[in-house]
Amino acid sequence: MTQALLFVNTAIFGLAFACLLISWFRSSLWSRAGNYFLDLGFLLLCVILFLEAMDVGVFLPVANQHQAMVFFAWSVLLVFLFIRRGSARGSFALVLLPLVMALLLAAAVGYSTEVKVPLKYLADQIFAVHTISAFLAYAAFAISFVTSVLYLLQHRALKSRRGGSFYRQLPNLEKLEHIAFFTILLGVPLMTVTLITGFIWAKGEFGHFWLWEPKIVLATVTWLVYSALLYIRYVRSMHGSTIMRYLLFSFSSVLVTFLGSGIFYKTAHSIH
Repeated sequence: MTQALLFVNTAIFGLAFACLLISWFRSSLWSRAGNYFLDLGFLLLCVILFLEAMDVGVFLPVANQHQAMVFFAWSVLLVFLFIRRGSARGSFALVLLPLVMALLLAAAVGYSTEVKVPLKYLADQIFAVHTISAFLAYAAFAISFVTSVLYLLQHRALKSRRGGSFYRQLPNLEKLEHIAFFTILLGVPLMTVTLITGFIWAKGEFGHFWLWEPKIVLATVTWLVYSALLYIRYVRSMHGSTIMRYLLFSFSSVLVTFLGSGIFYKTAHSIH
């Protein structure tokens, strides 16, 4: 049943994407329809996560990589819907929805109920907070990355005096920069919680606060990278395209932490 719902959910997000795409050239009715399908898809995704949690028997349904992809898709949408209330527009959804659909489709095609993470870990409250905060932090950083891409594309178009309907639907450069660093201001505290709870959990489970695992080392590096971006932005007062380029390349640390270390080093941390 869950696998079928994942396919249905992917189709709903596909409808949202199509409606938002048409809304560039048609009336706002298509935009409202796109947002309706987007909200409907998010609610269905919440239901899917609930069903997954019931199947696994624990609160946190990330017992394997496929469930982790579903949870990450949910995390990205949660952060997006939070910032959409005041500032984000249809162009953001058009960039994010293909990522969400790809995650859900991959999870549906390779759906598995195999438990690869010990259930005692998933049932542990500290580990649950650690994992949830990690997913939300990565989601916030992913949206900041998308925002930096949109900023730099619009900045280049303005410099060359080439514009179009895509850029007209975007917030201005100042607002895009604000959104990018707002999401980082969300992500860094979440990453801080991730590291602190990870240290506490490791002490209780293994007797040491620090473990020389690639995931832990890389997560710490990611925290340092984004903390440095906040320092440069708010203490050194750097603005504009230069710091947005720094932000763009900083996302590589997230990719290596979230994907790379899990591929080459299999532990309980492989899911996040």
